[in-house]
Amino acid sequence: MRIHLISVAVALLLPTGVSPAVAAGHSSAHGVSEVTPAKALGKRDRKLRWAFRNHVSEIQVTCKGVVVAKLPDDVFDIRHQRFLIELKSGQTLLIVHNIDLVKRVKPLRVRDEVTVRGEYIWNEKGGLIHYTHRDPTGVHRTGWIKHRGKVYR
Repeated sequence: MRIHLISVAVALLLPTGVSPAVAAGHSSAHGVSEVTPAKALGKRDRKLRWAFRNHVSEIQVTCKGVVVAKLPDDVFDIRHQRFLIELKSGQTLLIVHNIDLVKRVKPLRVRDEVTVRGEYIWNEKGGLIHYTHRDPTGVHRTGWIKHRGKVYR
């Protein structure tokens, strides 16, 4: 009973967008949960966990996650919509979506589920995914974001 009450108290005190696993200290300082065993994860989450742990970048990935924070647009040079998602594994990813080439994902809200395909770049906070669109130069594979049944590419 005491543990249940503590869990309820922690849940009530959490800032919006912070997962209980992260708040309880079950996530590493680098954006990947140590709680979820690899065998419980899907193939896509295992690939991203592997890429993060091995500092691998520039690989094409597809993942599904929940929006945990909306960030201000990056407006320097090329405009990008930015938001954070959390995977089932607890890993967090920054999504960097070029809004000069493709429409903004909207209405995007915290707690919305999204599926993202793009290029993964390692960083110490969990990594980022960009090229969530067709690359006009043809160098990168086509990416996309699926939100509420609509695909943005």
